[in-house]
Amino acid sequence: ALTSALWRANEELSQKNLGEAQLAQALRESERRYRTIFDNAGIGIYSTSHTGEWLTANRAMAQILGYDSPQELLRDQPDLHGRLFADPRQRQGWFDQLRDGDVRAFEAELYAKKRRSVWVNMSGHKVQDAKNGQTCFECMLYDVTERHQAELALIQAKEQADFANRSKSEFLANM
Repeated sequence: ALTSALWRANEELSQKNLGEAQLAQALRESERRYRTIFDNAGIGIYSTSHTGEWLTANRAMAQILGYDSPQELLRDQPDLHGRLFADPRQRQGWFDQLRDGDVRAFEAELYAKKRRSVWVNMSGHKVQDAKNGQTCFECMLYDVTERHQAELALIQAKEQADFANRSKSEFLANM
């Protein structure tokens, strides 16, 4: 009877170990798929602490800001050192809105590596960090520099057209 009970217990443990091994494999596969999506996304994705220290960043984020790799970006920590936002008030507004909840379509001028100006559209939300219970923020951004430059060009063209129209009107009025 003892041998039979030990045999059943051993069989149950083997089944449990097999189930746990399959669960661990599924978890590794899920993590691999997530990491692939995160690393290859076409938009910048990052997480930051409430102090502005970047915790993670993907390759697109690094490229938008002119860095060769996410690791280089995380080592440099441009936001933590006050070198990211062109206007410090925009940074304060960004974090104020993040603390209040979800943020959508926050547009700001950032300084990329070597002080190159980049306009971005950002969104983000706050999350409770499972490791230490503190709040952190998960954010996304994409480069809208070309659109911003096109808008400026349109505004300048309109101003020039308005000036030309006023000049023509004044000329005709004087005639």
